[in-house]
Amino acid sequence: MATVLLAVYAYGTIREMKRDRARITAENMLQNMFSPLYEILRRARFEDNGRSNARMKPLRPGDVGPRDYALEKPELQRIQDLIERFGYYLVEIQQEGFQKILGKFDTVDVPVGLGSKVYYRFHNGDMDPLFDYVMNRRKELRTQLQLTR
Repeated sequence: MATVLLAVYAYGTIREMKRDRARITAENMLQNMFSPLYEILRRARFEDNGRSNARMKPLRPGDVGPRDYALEKPELQRIQDLIERFGYYLVEIQQEGFQKILGKFDTVDVPVGLGSKVYYRFHNGDMDPLFDYVMNRRKELRTQLQLTR
């Protein structure tokens, strides 16, 4: 009888440890990678201050193709740092995609107050799939976190 009780207790303890480990992993992935990356990309795509001017400004006459993502230099650096530090959270294809696309930008100066601000712009065709991946992965992790509580 004692052996059966010990086995039931061990099974429950192991199951609880697995659930805790899954919860901690999901929290770390959200906190370290996917939430910060989502917020940066969301601002770059949808924020409506000087970024909207940067997204709409043609680089040169005859410039073709939308530039729907406008990042400031610290944001671009933060994305690169996140991918370098926590890239193992990404699917390998997505990690390579980010690294490849982050090198394909143009810069534009936008007047702000008495000076100007430089924005790094990206084609929406390149960044939209990556933004969708980050948004969906973030949603999956949040759901997983709710289920493990």
